Amino acid sequence: MIYLVWVLIFVAGCLFSDLKERKIYLWWCIANALAGSCANFIFRDHSFGDLAFGTVIGCSFILIGILTKEKIGIGDGVIILTIGLIAGGFVSFSVTVWAFVICTLCSMGFMLFLKKSWHSSIPFTPYVLIGSVITLWLQEW
Repeated sequence: MIYLVWVLIFVAGCLFSDLKERKIYLWWCIANALAGSCANFIFRDHSFGDLAFGTVIGCSFILIGILTKEKIGIGDGVIILTIGLIAGGFVSFSVTVWAFVICTLCSMGFMLFLKKSWHSSIPFTPYVLIGSVITLWLQEW
């Protein structure tokens, strides 16, 4: 559970900078990724395979961001990568799936009720935070 609380604090910090300045601070992500990796190495809470799975998910997001010329921001990929290094692949996967589900539902609502277009851009970090909260809630339930 401590790792999920850590993820919530980390994503909340990213959300603040994303909404305020539309950027993610790389130093914040690197510091958390290194600390999460060290904690996992010392306490052996997650297997190497689980951390590798989380890394693959995050790197896939970064690659998609590069290939699509940042239709999905590279910063979002860095956030998912950092979550994978802090809390492991299962948590990273769960947060990502929930973030996509909530983002899709909200985007459909924006298009239907606020007349936003298909090409409108919205920040993904709030949905990552919501996905983190849902994942924490489901793991504690």
